Amino acid sequence: MDAEDLELLKASIGRVVVLRCTDGEVLVAEIHSVSEEDQDIIYDVVTSNRPDTYRNTGEKAAYLIPISEVISVEPWHGEQR
Repeated sequence: MDAEDLELLKASIGRVVVLRCTDGEVLVAEIHSVSEEDQDIIYDVVTSNRPDTYRNTGEKAAYLIPISEVISVEPWHGEQR
């Protein structure tokens, strides 16, 4: 992730973005927090190309991913949550 992606991510708190990850996962995620100090992102999954990775409890669950595992951030052009 470059500096431009990080700025987009920080400006997207409370919004939905597309995260492309180092392991090939592509997430559509609602961003809750971006911590440069802790180097992580807290998010809710909207969709993923790896849905089996996430528990299906019927309730919202927040997840954490290290910034280093995100290759790029893109605006989401679908519906906002």
